[in-house]
Amino acid sequence: MEDKRRLYIELVFGSIGMLIVSLFIANAILTLDHSFSSPTLILGFALINSYIFFLEKRVGVSNKVIWTQSLILVFIFVYYIVSKS
Repeated sequence: MEDKRRLYIELVFGSIGMLIVSLFIANAILTLDHSFSSPTLILGFALINSYIFFLEKRVGVSNKVIWTQSLILVFIFVYYIVSKS
């Protein structure tokens, strides 16, 4: 039971970290005028997220938790971009 609790605590910290990085990327996309930078940042973030979700699945985190986490992250990311533009 303690291992599951620790796993979900680490999951929350990882989600907060991904959220912080995504907001910095959104800010960079909104302020940069380089056409190469934006797709590169988005692709890199997508690849890192897919790897993190793969690792979470290997550890035993349920798909419901992974998809909920993903949807919350995307919602906050889109909301941030829309509110800043």
